[in-house]
Amino acid sequence: VEKIYQHGHLKSLKTFLSLLAKDKEQVHGFLMMHIDGKTGLAIAAKEGRKTLVEFVLAQCDKRSRVELIKSGKVNSFTAASQGGYVSCAKEVMEAVEEETA
Repeated sequence: VEKIYQHGHLKSLKTFLSLLAKDKEQVHGFLMMHIDGKTGLAIAAKEGRKTLVEFVLAQCDKRSRVELIKSGKVNSFTAASQGGYVSCAKEVMEAVEEETA
């Protein structure tokens, strides 16, 4: 699963989620899964996979987006910043701003 996020394999992630699509709780659980202390969102953000970041955020409602962003030893905004990917950090921050607005 880590390679899906690292290499931006959107089609593979969509396939995994399609298997769970009928159960929003399972989709949320899958997206919240930690890999070496980071969520897939954090991994994708650190690798600069903006399309994947946008897709993952779109799978969550506002409340669960913030939970996903903050989850893990390294949150998604920090991961994007560490990777130097401003576009991914911006996507993450916009998702947080939507929740707090």
